Amino acid sequence: MNEQETREHQADGMQATTDAMKEIVTRISDRPAAKVVFGEPIAEGGVTVIPVARVSYGVGGGGGGRQDSASDNGNGNGEQRGGGGGVGGGLMASPAGYIEMRGGTTSWHPITSPWQMTPLVLVGGMAAGMILGNVRKLIRG
Repeated sequence: MNEQETREHQADGMQATTDAMKEIVTRISDRPAAKVVFGEPIAEGGVTVIPVARVSYGVGGGGGGRQDSASDNGNGNGEQRGGGGGVGGGLMASPAGYIEMRGGTTSWHPITSPWQMTPLVLVGGMAAGMILGNVRKLIRG
């Protein structure tokens, strides 16, 4: 493969990667945001509940090729021996809470996990341990 063919091959691969990323973003963003975040209202016995989610997504991609250094001749124009590209995307949704409508009033009820408090408890425990250790050193003199 000569230098021109190598460049064309790389350009084709990058264009395919770009097109695939655009397709992923389009498919994700075509959905109305409210439909993704807010669930269908559920009404029962004078109470309406609307589920709410925390949603995030991301996409990424890249590509490249490898030149054969044996055919390089020291000029950086070695033959293209391999290459590829790829894209990926992810969507994450987790329950954030729900809106409750009852008797003309509306209230927000967050859904929390016990694990959300774990870092705070650990940091608080470490800080308390450090403070108590320093107080002991001061008392002992």
